[in-house]
Amino acid sequence: MKLSLSIALFLSCVVYSISAASISGGIEMNDKGVVQGKVAVNDQVGGVNVGAGVQGNNQREIKVEAGAGQNGHSAKVNYNQSPGSKSFGPTGTINLHHSDTSTIDATVSHTKNEQNGFKFEENSGSLNYADKAGNQAGVSMSHIPGIKDTFSQSASVNVLNTDNHNVQLDAHRTETKYNNGPRVESFGGKATYDNVNGHGAFVSANHVPIAHTTNINAGGKANLFTSNDKSTTLDFTAGAQQSRSPVGIRTQGAAGLQLQVRMPAPPPPARPAPFIPPPPPAPVRLPPLAPVAPPPPPPKKIDRSDPRNSPFYYEGCNHCCWGQKKWSTTCALPDDYD
Repeated sequence: MKLSLSIALFLSCVVYSISAASISGGIEMNDKGVVQGKVAVNDQVGGVNVGAGVQGNNQREIKVEAGAGQNGHSAKVNYNQSPGSKSFGPTGTINLHHSDTSTIDATVSHTKNEQNGFKFEENSGSLNYADKAGNQAGVSMSHIPGIKDTFSQSASVNVLNTDNHNVQLDAHRTETKYNNGPRVESFGGKATYDNVNGHGAFVSANHVPIAHTTNINAGGKANLFTSNDKSTTLDFTAGAQQSRSPVGIRTQGAAGLQLQVRMPAPPPPARPAPFIPPPPPAPVRLPPLAPVAPPPPPPKKIDRSDPRNSPFYYEGCNHCCWGQKKWSTTCALPDDYD
């Protein structure tokens, strides 16, 4: 039995942007020296939740995901890359049933894969049930043209759930049929216990009949320290694994200390006060304008052909010439008449 001592450090933080969108990120380093960082952005647009995330580590493994969802329905695109392999494809989920106590979802996906230069496609689908009590059940199918078909079933039952203790039982079965090859079946189960004080334990087993192989795992953790704000914890972990096969029995174990530090998220910045426009200025009241006298009428044009308009006209002779007291139809203006 092999024992090892390890210390793991985890750092994570959450940063809120000025807008309604949130940005979260973190850095994690495990006992094997693998450093992993991740960043995620989430927002809501027109009642639809949208988000994207990127994570990678110093082992040249990258995962990128972007999608949107509303009322239990969602669609996303995934890209995964690691040394020698990469995959890309969309995934869609439809909520078939939703109530205050249970949900039923159906998921389909199509993935294009490449492993060490070998390219293939995979189509898969699943149907899953979950309720508020912690019980779950699901079936899934996967088809890789020309290679294999896989059919899986799983179930999880919560047998104890109180304020201080939780016990979960899981069972699974998988059947894989290879093209022009054997049919491989595996089944197993797992029991998990968690305590509100940070203690926990589990035991699991998986059996492959065609290979006459059984793997058994058991482990637990004990919380040694937790800060008042729950941001820092120190746990002692231990586990053992045993593999039974026609080759023989192999057992190995490990123990370690796990230190986890969570950086508290800063409070979101205060939103600026709403802009209130200033009141409009009071209207300026001008004194009434003094009445303007109308322009004088244009001078009346005098008809000089009418003897009555002549300064030589006198009463008693309406059609007399100037200086004459007799009527005449024609008159000549005097030389001195202006």
